[in-house]
Amino acid sequence: MVFAFKRISIRKNPNKNMKPKTNRIKQAFLGLTTMTALAGMAGAQTYQPYANGSAADNALSFNNGADATVEAPLSPLGLVLTYNNTPAIGSGGGWDLSAQGSTNLGVGVLVTLPLASTRAKTATGVGDLTFGTASTGLLSDLAGLALPMAWEASLTVPDSETWTAGVADTMTYNFDVQFSNGLLGLGAGVFPDLTLEISDGSGVLYASSDVGALLGITNLVNSSYSGSADFNYNPANGPLEIKWSASQTVSAGLLGNGDDVFRISNTDFTVTPVPEPSSAVLLGVGVVTLLGRRRRK
Repeated sequence: MVFAFKRISIRKNPNKNMKPKTNRIKQAFLGLTTMTALAGMAGAQTYQPYANGSAADNALSFNNGADATVEAPLSPLGLVLTYNNTPAIGSGGGWDLSAQGSTNLGVGVLVTLPLASTRAKTATGVGDLTFGTASTGLLSDLAGLALPMAWEASLTVPDSETWTAGVADTMTYNFDVQFSNGLLGLGAGVFPDLTLEISDGSGVLYASSDVGALLGITNLVNSSYSGSADFNYNPANGPLEIKWSASQTVSAGLLGNGDDVFRISNTDFTVTPVPEPSSAVLLGVGVVTLLGRRRRK
């Protein structure tokens, strides 16, 4: 008797156990994503790129003991109101300051007596930078007068070209701005004109902000604003430079005995570094690779 054997080939179902492997890979990817997020959170801790009490800290906080005030020059006294547009320039605490715009009024025949004089004033020290007015004379107000004024303050931040911030890191300049008299003291229909510019030694403009517009129309009395400017800084391009500038037609309500139009304080720099891959992320990549190789086998 002859027996015939039929060869039967048994093949594995390609779809068998596919789902568990796929789940393992998905879980590995989920773990990788989670570890990447955690590593990013751990690596993105904000820090101050200079030490407290350093030259940069003292200059930025206006607390370096080198207070300075610059007042626009006055025209000679006369029987009529005179306006002088000559700017005054000075410096203090590392800041270059300027103030522009003044009026002068006197009365008399043989001897002219000062009735009122008002001039733009820029001052730094005691924790703030102020753009305002200085007034003297017998009159407390000059009714109906609108006086054009301009102010400017610029600083080359000491040692900023030596900061360890990476070119991809986020640099943030923080500041507070306050209007001592609010928008009501600036004249009807007039919005504050205050701008911030941040650049470097090579002339690259990193950030520009119309801070006056950010105050908004609702801030009418004792208005204030806390803001910041974000940018990427390459220390190899030279030191950071900050410039605050303002121009305003100041109404009679802000003249007289003198007052602050703009007050800038609480300024500093912080750095948020870009997270770098951690050992946990590398481990997650290894797990995914091994699971992929097992699947192919």
